[in-house]
Amino acid sequence: MTWLDHREHHTRPYGRLAPDDLGRLCPDWRERETWACGPAALLDALESHRRRAGLRERLHVKRFQLEPVLPPHRDAASSGRVLFTRTGTEVTAGAATPLLVVGESVGVVMPYGCRRGICFGCLTPLTYSLVRDLRTGEVHDRAGQLIQTCVSAAAGPLALDAQPPKEFSVTVIAAQRGLETGGRVALAVSLFPPAWAAGTAMLSVAKILENMELGHNILHGQWYWMGDPAIHSTTWEWDFLTPADAWKHTHNHLHHTWTNVVDRDRDLGYVVFRMSADQRWRPRHLAQPLYNFVLAPLFEWGIALYDLEPDAVAAGRKT
Repeated sequence: MTWLDHREHHTRPYGRLAPDDLGRLCPDWRERETWACGPAALLDALESHRRRAGLRERLHVKRFQLEPVLPPHRDAASSGRVLFTRTGTEVTAGAATPLLVVGESVGVVMPYGCRRGICFGCLTPLTYSLVRDLRTGEVHDRAGQLIQTCVSAAAGPLALDAQPPKEFSVTVIAAQRGLETGGRVALAVSLFPPAWAAGTAMLSVAKILENMELGHNILHGQWYWMGDPAIHSTTWEWDFLTPADAWKHTHNHLHHTWTNVVDRDRDLGYVVFRMSADQRWRPRHLAQPLYNFVLAPLFEWGIALYDLEPDAVAAGRKT
């Protein structure tokens, strides 16, 4: 894309991005419209910087800040007692305070995802009573309903079945390792057809759990909220041909930064498929159904080869 000039600023070597960095990253920033979203402190600094330069009207800011929708009558928006049933912790919560914040304020370990850009990571079962969706004002009262604690508040006394740390992840890890061990034992006696079938099935399920529920999610940082260094994207290594660090670069960094952007997102067709009308058509794309069929059972090896960027080597962009 010749119209796009991409500059990266990494916090490890350069520190946090600040308005003073704009001169280095974009020397003609005074002549440009600017769109920004991010932490409140960064946005405040940018607004102050542009205001001093007399260019505030050229800055367009998106703040992910909740404006609670409360009932018109004050009595209907009164606080309520919240019980976290797994820990027995009970606390009074304000009508406009998200339950995620309420739980964390009294030391309850609450799952979350929005702080990492993953929605619905905070879903928690409602045991009883009422919660209010702060975005719409809608009240929910069905026992067992999964609620988003980051945008829900108490609408009266209520109880939440907040999951304690490690319970789910430890269960999945144990299940995956048990299936893998059992599958290998079954294959060791695979002269018996039922053992072969059972071993293959167990290893297949173990592989799916390892790559998708564990590897993919842990390397995305989905379980950071547990505070467990063993289940963390910086320490986890998975049973996959592509090492975790390489996958985090191509998937977390490139794909999720440039999702579906041609020539930036290498996950867009994995270089070999034409998935967008913006991609140049080539005669080899006529064979897409064929090599899609071949890639399906060899997907792990295909990803490993794609991460090596042989296309860049062939084009002379890397050696």
